[in-house]
Amino acid sequence: SVLIVGAKFTKKDEVTLVLVGIAGRLTLAEVPTDSAGAFRRVVLVPSSTAAGQYRLVAEAIDGDEVAALEVMVHAASSAMGAMPGMEGMPAHEGMAMDPTGDALTIARARGTAVTTTAILLIIACVAAGAMLLRGPQAIPLEEQS
Repeated sequence: SVLIVGAKFTKKDEVTLVLVGIAGRLTLAEVPTDSAGAFRRVVLVPSSTAAGQYRLVAEAIDGDEVAALEVMVHAASSAMGAMPGMEGMPAHEGMAMDPTGDALTIARARGTAVTTTAILLIIACVAAGAMLLRGPQAIPLEEQS
């Protein structure tokens, strides 16, 4: 299991957390965001998931990728099965048995360059549209003598 914390998402919306690897996509959870656009969720990675490198992707409700993080999945081990009350719980090689306060934070995938480019593109489209709406200018014809 992994604690995933997200911030700066659309307020009161839903984010789908997906693990993407060579073998395909695995939806881990659909998480609602709060009034600040944040969420906090513990998700389980199935023990049947092959070890390897994956991308943990946060998708908006329309399917757009809004954040991503490279993660490593380790092979399941039986270390936790030997602990009382932990039978059947997934474990990972090298995983600390003591809980930590370290949260996995996914930052929203939006940079200053992307925002600036989008704003400039919108301004250019509005200006071009205004010019097209004006239509051709009437040129007065001089009277012939």
